[in-house]
Amino acid sequence: MTGAGKSSFVNALRGLPNDDKSAAPTGTTETTMKPNMYQHPFMPNVKIWDLPGIGSPKFRAKKYLKDVNFHTYDFFLIVTSERFKENDIQLARAIKKSKKLFYFIRTKIDNDIYAESHKRNFDERMLLEKIREDCKANLLKIGIPKIFLVSSFQLEKYDFQKLINTLEDELPKHKKFALI
Repeated sequence: MTGAGKSSFVNALRGLPNDDKSAAPTGTTETTMKPNMYQHPFMPNVKIWDLPGIGSPKFRAKKYLKDVNFHTYDFFLIVTSERFKENDIQLARAIKKSKKLFYFIRTKIDNDIYAESHKRNFDERMLLEKIREDCKANLLKIGIPKIFLVSSFQLEKYDFQKLINTLEDELPKHKKFALI
């Protein structure tokens, strides 16, 4: 989805702050207008693609997969934030249909926690479980991919390291060697 924090997430994967000169551009308005490839800073065989967000007037759902050359990528990280959306399900179905691997990433978890933390009976662990279960329930018909809750600005918290470990363990052999 547009505005989900995909570019910030790409920068986090690359170990870069958003204001680094070689970072993926980020902003409060639609920033990524075409697929952009970024070299991993320590692993030259790993290329990370930052794709435009689906659901904006410039990237409509019906043409999105064609516009971003969907079939050229090895696997996908579906990155979304806030609530689960219909476009998330449509994208997951298309990836599953193409028999490609995908992981579901829910970003901006720190924002969700902050928004809920003012409630009287706030319990961070319960909130994270509720969000994770909502993602699972919405993806159930497609099969349950691995779901990761992350903050691109607090990498030590939540599931960021778990995601990195999973990618290292599950990537195809030649990609795994390059990532490790």
